[in-house]
Amino acid sequence: MRAVLAPVVVFLALLAVLTPLERAFPRIGARRRAWRTDVAWFFAGAAFKPLLKLTIAASILPYALALGLRLDEHLIEGHGPLAALPWALQLGLALLTTDAIGYASHRLRHRTALWRVHAVHHSADPVDWLAATRVHPVDTLLGRLPSVIVLVVAGLDLRVVAAVGPVLAVFALLLHANVRWPLGLLRGIVASPDFHRWHHATDGAPPDGCNFGGLLCVWDRLCGTYHLPAEPAAAFGVHGEPPPERFWGQLAHPFRRGP
Repeated sequence: MRAVLAPVVVFLALLAVLTPLERAFPRIGARRRAWRTDVAWFFAGAAFKPLLKLTIAASILPYALALGLRLDEHLIEGHGPLAALPWALQLGLALLTTDAIGYASHRLRHRTALWRVHAVHHSADPVDWLAATRVHPVDTLLGRLPSVIVLVVAGLDLRVVAAVGPVLAVFALLLHANVRWPLGLLRGIVASPDFHRWHHATDGAPPDGCNFGGLLCVWDRLCGTYHLPAEPAAAFGVHGEPPPERFWGQLAHPFRRGP
């Protein structure tokens, strides 16, 4: 019962905090469409979470065995010099590493056949906090698994590695929120809703995509994919044939033949 009620409580809490925030400080006026689909994705994400954790754990196992790690508290507490660092420093390093790998993974999913999986997320229109939950479980796995493997092999405490996911999940909700979020001097350093809205834009954005960073803008600056004009992005969606509008159609979309 607790496992069933927890997602409901979290959803209601987010609804109570973020929706009034978007209505009080909207970046652009937008009428919410397909909200039922995004609500379905929110709860599907909670339902798929145990399976995703099991898949990630099974993927880590060969690397742990290759490193000669015991499958007990030794693995949980990390290994090597990085495990001796303070937790705060480990978490900062984990976030930085995950964001760098996430940039590369995100860009790859835009420019290869993996786009069919990631297109489900980009089909959201408008872009707001609820749209952040429209993520196919395969897309979640592709985005999370590479960095987890790197962090485990590097020796970070597994409890720190596990904390990265929730931190970035909360940040992703804020990143997609339809709010004015002036960052001042941090505008070109930390990813913001304005920055990420241009990533979702279908009008005025570079044709090869832009703003792939999920936490920092530095990767986009270094790789030439940074795009943040003064005016806000206002048109969103997928170029060409979009995925189906309904949840079940979107869930099956990556496995079907077609555009």
